[in-house]
Amino acid sequence: MPHHTQASNTMPVALITGAGSQTGIGMACARRLGATHRLLITSTSDRIHRRAQELNSRGIHTVSVTADLTDPRHATEMVANAIDLFGRLDVLVNNAGMAAVGETAESSPWQEPRTPNGTDPSLATWTQHSI
Repeated sequence: MPHHTQASNTMPVALITGAGSQTGIGMACARRLGATHRLLITSTSDRIHRRAQELNSRGIHTVSVTADLTDPRHATEMVANAIDLFGRLDVLVNNAGMAAVGETAESSPWQEPRTPNGTDPSLATWTQHSI
């Protein structure tokens, strides 16, 4: 369930994926865009809610959602959440990524083609485009 606070309905809305790390690119984008945008931030873990608390404590209107962009339902729900909560979606920062540590199997998902069928971290782009 999204966490949120109140903000002006006239401010544009940015959806930022991969914003779970306090020192990562996603949070840097959130801090920067937060001056002029309402934010929906997402990550695969519940730590995203701590990032939203940090941003909200700075006066940046932020909603957080845990989502796995390899699941097409999550990407669709994430975009729908932005529109339901804010009435619009103006900016999409596709920052979600994956990292492999150690050895990977010969037929790992890293070798599979990335398409808008749910295996691509940019699935939110396809979802937004289809709305």
